[in-house]
Amino acid sequence: MADEIASTLQQWSPEEGATIWKSAVSMGDDDLMVAVQAHDHRALTSLYLRYFGRLVQFLLRFTADGEQIEGMIDGVFVDVWRDAKEFRFTSRVSVWIFRFAYRIAISSEGRGPLRTLLSTDSQQPQEQPDCGLTGLSVEQLATVALAYQMRFSLQEIGMITSCSIDTINSHMLQARSGLRDSVESGISVTL
Repeated sequence: MADEIASTLQQWSPEEGATIWKSAVSMGDDDLMVAVQAHDHRALTSLYLRYFGRLVQFLLRFTADGEQIEGMIDGVFVDVWRDAKEFRFTSRVSVWIFRFAYRIAISSEGRGPLRTLLSTDSQQPQEQPDCGLTGLSVEQLATVALAYQMRFSLQEIGMITSCSIDTINSHMLQARSGLRDSVESGISVTL
């Protein structure tokens, strides 16, 4: 999908591209979603541009493979396009989009937290110290990322993950426990 969007962007005149960019910035998510439901490719492109960075941040919790992340995001927007008529505006559009991202992330082959960093010396991957999150399940890790990184409410996380608030609270409690143990053992923690 990224290739299709890039190809589409190249086909548009500078004026047309500027109009798309302005709509991505000025139109609200609900307005864009109404247009996507009417099969407006430009509105889908606007949503893609608007959410790409946030989705990359979220999906980096599950894989460090850029091509895999791009494929996952493409999958998200294929699902958005395919299921647009099913969106009922009972939640924010972002919750609906992240629900697709969550499903793709937990079902992906390369799942597991990002554990490698590029060394500044050799440009070779090196193991990241355990930061308290590596022992969490994929579902727990997603809950932490959705709450602290993406700033969704517990109710929204419940909608994204199809979990009860009690389950979300349990995931958060287990994550806090792991983080507390890491801090107590002297490991620096970054989210």
